[in-house]
Amino acid sequence: MKPMTLEERTTDWLMRHPWLAISGALVLLIALLVMLAQVLRPAPPREFTLSTGARGGAYFGHGERYLAAAERYGIRVRLQPSSGSGENLQRLLDPASGVEAAFLQGGIATVRNPESGDAPAAPARAGETPVTTEVPADQLVSLGALYYEPLWVFHRDRQSLTRFDQLMGRRVSVGVQGSGTRVVALDLLAQSGIKADNTELVELSTTEAGQSLIAGRIDALFMIAGEDSPVVRSLLRTEGISLMSLDQALGFTRRRPYLSTITLPQGVIDFNHNIPPHDVSMLATTANLVVRADLHPALMYVLLDAAASIHKTSSAFNEAGAFPSPRRQDFPLAPQAERFYQSGKPFLQRYLPFWLATFIDRIWVLLVPLLAILLPLMSVLPRAIGLPGRLRIQRWYRMLGRIERDARDQPDAETIRRCLAAVDALERRINTTRFPAEQLREVYALRVSVDLVRERLAAPDAKVIEALRRNDAAT
Repeated sequence: MKPMTLEERTTDWLMRHPWLAISGALVLLIALLVMLAQVLRPAPPREFTLSTGARGGAYFGHGERYLAAAERYGIRVRLQPSSGSGENLQRLLDPASGVEAAFLQGGIATVRNPESGDAPAAPARAGETPVTTEVPADQLVSLGALYYEPLWVFHRDRQSLTRFDQLMGRRVSVGVQGSGTRVVALDLLAQSGIKADNTELVELSTTEAGQSLIAGRIDALFMIAGEDSPVVRSLLRTEGISLMSLDQALGFTRRRPYLSTITLPQGVIDFNHNIPPHDVSMLATTANLVVRADLHPALMYVLLDAAASIHKTSSAFNEAGAFPSPRRQDFPLAPQAERFYQSGKPFLQRYLPFWLATFIDRIWVLLVPLLAILLPLMSVLPRAIGLPGRLRIQRWYRMLGRIERDARDQPDAETIRRCLAAVDALERRINTTRFPAEQLREVYALRVSVDLVRERLAAPDAKVIEALRRNDAAT
């Protein structure tokens, strides 16, 4: 028997193992899906850089807690200390810095939408408040406000001051270059008519400013820090140092939306010594978690989940659960943050491991249209697998036709013997070939045709040959 060709062996295997062929096609489809997902929606990086603040400061301490929280997801956070919010902002704006997330104090930047037609703000002249950094609207996004950052204004007068303009002509520490304190302090002082030409504005760190105020080398200081700051605790207990309670606090929040009015309740620092001795009206900005807009969405959710667990506690200025908050500060809220504050963690991340949930989320967008194509194909595929068998049956019918034509054109004994041998060979091939059940009717019809052709060729007289000729002419 003539050996089967490669095409015939392939067709025979497909007909004997149709579901194995379907499974193989599905495996190839899934592999293609994974490759497309990797190209169109790449997997989240396993590490990113968070710009914090000075070592030992609040921002750096929070950064260490974020590092520990991200490790639960298999994400490594590289902490990068800085001089403060100003430097953090510059790092976020510089792609070469490698910083993708940072803690920023509210009020240090303004977002400019290039489509609005607004012209860039002009640089400040000497003695004027420095303009905050302008940021394109599509470059940075916020993941929310984390907690209040109260503005503490301490001064040496025994009689408490209640307005910033009362500091005119004195020596006032406004914080160091690059710090968020300096930006806010100069802004508020300028609104009260205080500038470098009428007041001595000194650039000192928080610790240096506290020591200088106690020693009498300066008359007042601005500082943004938490109520647990050692400098704040020390100054609140120092005789001759007073904390300013602002009469105009509400008015400043109308002019500067990034500011909030807060109250330091009487005795909240030390009930035993009644510190402070009365409620103090203060201003506060917020610490915000800001990321580059192109940060992978899965990493945004890691940061949001960490923020929700780290900053949910109460403080002297807010109740438990007040933070993190979606309130808008300097930057637009990321869409991922909006969904997080509305409905919490993504559905898949609530019930599946982080990496599995992110993988499914990546391929989901591709899976839906592919399923729309795949489901109809599932009904067509079995018929497509049977197509080679039907084509083979048609080819054998054509072979029978050629055998009949040969016998008609040359009805000699040698040709008839050769045609009979060809019919026998064709019948053996049909009998040794496997067919799916739905094609058996066609196979039986083919066998009947083979028997009919053999009978005609085996006839002892030429009447059969003449019948073949008439039949061919009729068709």
